[in-house]
Amino acid sequence: MNQLHRHQRYLRSLHHILGGPHVSDVGVTSKEVASMASVDDLLRFDLKLHLLSTQRDWLHQLHLARRQSMSTTSSNHHDHRSSPPPPAAPHPPQSKHIHMKKLLEAASWYRWLQQHAHEDNNNADDDDKSALEHLADMLSEDACLSEYVDLMGTNEWRSVVQAQFENLVFATLERRVSRRVDKCGFDAAALYCEPPAAFRDNIHPSQRTKAADYRNVHADWNWLRDPQPAQVMAFVGSLTRHVRGAFAIPDDVHKSLYVFIQRMLFPRITMLCYNGAILTECARKDTLWRHQQAALRLQNHGGGVSLEQLGGSTRTAVVLHDEAAQIFGTTRIPVDTFFPLFSFVLLHTDLPFVHAQLHLLEQYALCNPPGDLNPTRNGEESYYVYCMHAAVEHVCSQVVGPLD
Repeated sequence: MNQLHRHQRYLRSLHHILGGPHVSDVGVTSKEVASMASVDDLLRFDLKLHLLSTQRDWLHQLHLARRQSMSTTSSNHHDHRSSPPPPAAPHPPQSKHIHMKKLLEAASWYRWLQQHAHEDNNNADDDDKSALEHLADMLSEDACLSEYVDLMGTNEWRSVVQAQFENLVFATLERRVSRRVDKCGFDAAALYCEPPAAFRDNIHPSQRTKAADYRNVHADWNWLRDPQPAQVMAFVGSLTRHVRGAFAIPDDVHKSLYVFIQRMLFPRITMLCYNGAILTECARKDTLWRHQQAALRLQNHGGGVSLEQLGGSTRTAVVLHDEAAQIFGTTRIPVDTFFPLFSFVLLHTDLPFVHAQLHLLEQYALCNPPGDLNPTRNGEESYYVYCMHAAVEHVCSQVVGPLD
């Protein structure tokens, strides 16, 4: 509502200038009129609104999945997008550690299957059963893992196991630890809450909420006022250690544990990944990116590229990635081949918040979790993140010539 009120006030001021007896600066006024955005575009490209809407949708979906996960011990055949039944009794205390171990082992096998499925399909004969199917049979024979085998091949896999993980965590951890998670989420939301602005004259001064009203947080949470990536990751690491200690989780499933923790925390603390300065800077850069992208599309291709061309470029990237993995033992496509192709695809892909996504990738996806022996800042993940950053900057630096 504040955004709409600000936009309305801006339109009124512009209308007052244009309708006045004289215009002091015709050049500036014409630029303002040309750059005026519609209300739909204003809301569609609002970064904070986009982040909060994504957070709300994810938490709503997770809430349904968690309630349905508690209603039965076999959640494999439920549709988590429908209305959930009333929750049943939680797992008995003596089975929580066993259930957590089984859950993390299943997630680790799933990650292994995802990494080796393509290689297995290339090496397997059509008449013989693939190694992937043999592994699935082996897991089916395990009483602890059999219930997850069929679930791994469905779209509900991630939501089901994530819901089971969170139910176990919040039912087992000490109350003070669970309250820390809730307090962090609520205080972060309060600090980012923008009070309703009094743009209309009929709002009484006593109804105007000051920003200071949302600053009454505990001294231990002062970092929420201006969160930095290192502080956010320290909070994530602290909770990870609590979960590992509570369930005695071994090192061999630590990677799966960290993925679950990330998917549990980051939807609740989305706004903490962007302090005020970063939020403003990303919004400014993304606005320039969208204008530059539209201008280059119009200049180079008139109306963009066809789906056939874009599909061909995507298939080329897949082939190069596969050949690099099989022949050279790495998935790093040579930069002289990958960079032009990546720049072309980015130019013709709708990513209105690309700088906000780059911020997450650089500051959080490449942060090494405690105990991780495979650093990502020097690995293949960082290679592609930095290639993406360079490709975005390359597109933004292109000079747009006059249209014919």
